[in-house]
Amino acid sequence: SAKQSQPYGTYETSCWAWGFAWMFGIYLGGGVSGAHMNPAISVSLSIFRGFPWRQCAIYVFVQFIASVVAGALAYAMYADSINHVDPDMTKMSMTFFSTPREWVTLKSAFFNQVVGSAIMMIAVFALGDDQNNPPGAGMHALVLGFLVTTLKFTLGYNIGSALNPASDFGPRVIAYAVGFRGDNVFHSGWWFYGPWAATLIGSLLGCTLYDGFVFVGSESPVNFRVDKRVKKLFN
Repeated sequence: SAKQSQPYGTYETSCWAWGFAWMFGIYLGGGVSGAHMNPAISVSLSIFRGFPWRQCAIYVFVQFIASVVAGALAYAMYADSINHVDPDMTKMSMTFFSTPREWVTLKSAFFNQVVGSAIMMIAVFALGDDQNNPPGAGMHALVLGFLVTTLKFTLGYNIGSALNPASDFGPRVIAYAVGFRGDNVFHSGWWFYGPWAATLIGSLLGCTLYDGFVFVGSESPVNFRVDKRVKKLFN
C-alpha cells in the first residue's frame, strides 16, 4: 500500500472542515430557523435587527444544548485515538475548544478574538442587506462557509479562533465531564473573556461599524432617521 506523504489531519484540513460544516448547517436549517448557530449572531440580530428577544433566548439555549451533544459525539468517536495520542489533551485541546498558544499574551488573544468576531458580523450583515449587494438565492451558505474557512486560516493560529461561544463551551463541558482537568479547560479565565466576552464585544463592534457606515435601513438603532424639525434647527 502507498504511504501517506502528509498527515491525515492538518490545521489546513480542519479549516476547510469548519467551513463546510457551517455551510451544510445553514443549508439544512436556514429555511426553517435562519440557521444562526451562534449566540453572538442571535444577540446581534436582536439588538440591531429587531429579532425577538424571547426567540433569541430560545435559540441560544438550543445552540448550547446542540454544542454539548456535538462535543459528546465527537469525543465518543475519537476517545480511543485521543487517549492513545494525547491522553492529557494538552496538544489536542485546540481541536475541541479555543486555547491561546503558550507564547500568545492574553491581550493579543483578546484582540485577535475581537477582530475576528467583528469581521464575521460585518460579513453576516452585508449578506443579509438587500440594499447592498447580496449574493444570489441559495448562495449565502456557500459564502459564509468560505468566510469561516478564511477566518480560521487567517486568525485561528494564535487561539483557535473560537468565533462561536456555543461551539466552544459545549466541548469544554464534555472535556471536563470525562475527566480532563488541565488549565486550558476551565481553570483559566480565557474560557469566559475569550470566546464569550471578546466574541460578543467584537460582534457588536462589527455591527456598529456596518450600520454606521454602510447600512441605510431604518431598523438599526445606529442608523436612525433624524427628525425634520431637528434638521431645520441646523439649517
